[in-house]
Amino acid sequence: MRLEERLSVAGLMGAMWACGAFGAPPMPTELDSPPEMLDRLFSYFGGVGSFEVTPSDRLVYANGSAAISVGFRPDAFSVAGFAVGTLGVALPGLSVSPAADRFSATIEWPGPGSLSFFVTIREDDNGSGTIDPGSGDDEWETANVMLLPGVHVYNLPYSAFVLANPGEGNGVRNFNTTGRMAYFLTFETRSSYPGGKLTTPRVLYVDHVGLYVGDQAIPPEACAADYNGDTAPDVLDFLDFFDDFSVCSGGSAPCGSFGDPDVNGDTLVDVLDFLEFLDAFGAGCP
Repeated sequence: MRLEERLSVAGLMGAMWACGAFGAPPMPTELDSPPEMLDRLFSYFGGVGSFEVTPSDRLVYANGSAAISVGFRPDAFSVAGFAVGTLGVALPGLSVSPAADRFSATIEWPGPGSLSFFVTIREDDNGSGTIDPGSGDDEWETANVMLLPGVHVYNLPYSAFVLANPGEGNGVRNFNTTGRMAYFLTFETRSSYPGGKLTTPRVLYVDHVGLYVGDQAIPPEACAADYNGDTAPDVLDFLDFFDDFSVCSGGSAPCGSFGDPDVNGDTLVDVLDFLEFLDAFGAGCP
């Protein structure tokens, strides 16, 4: 069922529309702060009683992420869904590389149960300053992608986006050149999915959303022994840490010329950091 059909039926059934709490997020976005949060857009068929998008310090891709709390509940329909994203982001917030070739999102789905998502992109093809997929602007959609348990990066090439409204816009994927775009992720649960439709509240986490060059991958965890970040733990890391520790000891973080001597992250540089670094240096890096 196309998005317009979902929304038409959802409107008849009293779908919930909601304005975004923080305005249009940028594109791409790392979801590290409230202004970058994806807007809550709509839900349909009554199986979603409520849903919220809030900043989280949970590490999904890097730094912060977005926590999406969803009030799934029983209803009479075989499908329920909700969408997050933006209905319009323009330059300079829309900053897509000319070489970008795929949409990527990192999602943690703790489960249990089955949930899918698909991505919608709309372009301001006619340059009117507004996005209207019913009059002059293209709308592109991917197929549903089943979420896997745990944290995964979902890389969707441009070829995965199929024109959902033929004849309205120019029929060309202008993702890298349009001056205004709408994009959103629609999550769905269905009675036909393994385990049936979700009917109790769930929380999932999203990070690193947008159009990128090449497949994205979760950054490797930093190794404390590689103090100066040159990817080669050696005596230089020990000397650089000792230099920074000598200058910063007794003070507050952040501090340091070669790295961060607050190894244990308690915002104070002291002997505990020195001892923890010695342990880490002795253990080395994987």
